[in-house]
Amino acid sequence: MRDAFRTIVGGRSGDRRPRGNSPHGIEILLKKASVDQEFAAVLLKSPKEAARLISLDLHDSEIAVLASTPESTLRTMIRNTKVRRHQLSAFKTMSAALMLAAILAAGATGCDCEDSGQQVLGTTAYDVPASAQVKMASLQNALQAYKDDHGSSYPTTSEWNSPVSPLKQYVNTNELYDPWNNPFHYEGIERDGKVVNYRLKSRGPDGLDSDDDIQCPIDPEEHSW
Repeated sequence: MRDAFRTIVGGRSGDRRPRGNSPHGIEILLKKASVDQEFAAVLLKSPKEAARLISLDLHDSEIAVLASTPESTLRTMIRNTKVRRHQLSAFKTMSAALMLAAILAAGATGCDCEDSGQQVLGTTAYDVPASAQVKMASLQNALQAYKDDHGSSYPTTSEWNSPVSPLKQYVNTNELYDPWNNPFHYEGIERDGKVVNYRLKSRGPDGLDSDDDIQCPIDPEEHSW
């Protein structure tokens, strides 16, 4: 069971692809902490210890995001995180596998929706910059996997903007959209016939290039506008 869980959350299967499931480790930690005060205290002190308690293997990209998130921001993220009623029983256990199953069951429909139809992406609109960065960290991991599998070349800009995402085998469809349901903005940087680098960001709540844009969290100096 432990090895099977690792291929979904903490690593890749034998062919180096995550079988369509991007990492959900941070979402699991936040949701668990939002319904368990003792667990929240552990998470604020040591995310790695919190993950260990529930047998959760964090992906390197998730560890990087957590390491760069101030405690005050993490507190806000926990406070504003919502768990749907039908998921509560899973998040009151100490089993990351059950929590992941609850998340994937909701994600199978493309979104986890409130009665109003607004999308819930693990956190509410008040902490969406961090939520957007968590999703971009997953995308950045998927982009690296794509590059490894495609001759050291990232997707082109036109491939990214095509109706069928080049990352369809690496992430769920909803991971391609920011918390405002806009597609993440991507630009491939080509050299000598290969896409050797990329830029990635969320254009924020207005969906335009502006001061509220959110840059990617992993190596932003290499991948930001």
